[in-house]
Order: sequence, then structure tokens, then C-alpha cells
Amino acid sequence: MKAGALLDSKYLNSMVYPLLNLPLLDLTLLRTLDVLLTQYHVSPAGQSSNLSQPSVSIPLARLRYMFPDPLLMPGPRGMRSTASAD
Repeated sequence: MKAGALLDSKYLNSMVYPLLNLPLLDLTLLRTLDVLLTQYHVSPAGQSSNLSQPSVSIPLARLRYMFPDPLLMPGPRGMRSTASAD
């Protein structure tokens, strides 16, 4: 195996992270996840980011598609993070 093969995204996608679609991941999604993990509510997370509720829900749906985990689940007082999101 060539030394550069370890850094090849196709290698990472197929061997290390078989269920994670890395090319779809962008910093906007991570920023949205960070705000959601702080707020635990979609609407307040949107307000603190100057976004509407759908503008936060759509990136959350994309994250759920990319990761084999729902990341945040409805709880009695807002959302609760799953073990993967922690």
C-alpha cells in the first residue's frame, strides 16, 4: 500500500468509515449540530444562529442521512443526544 493511500478519501470511506459519507460533510452541518447540542431545541437553535426552524431542521436531516444514527431524539424537554452525538 502506498503511503498516500491512507489519506485517500475513497480508502477512508470504504475501510474506516463504511457508513459515513464524508464528501457530503461540510462545516455548516457541524456548526448546526454544535448549536443543536447546546440548545436541544430546533427553534431556539435557529434563533441563536439567525436562522429559521426549517433552516436548522434540514441540516439535521442531512446529518441523520450521513451518519448511521439519529443524533438527536425527542425527549420530555426538547431533544436529547444519542451516544454517537456525544
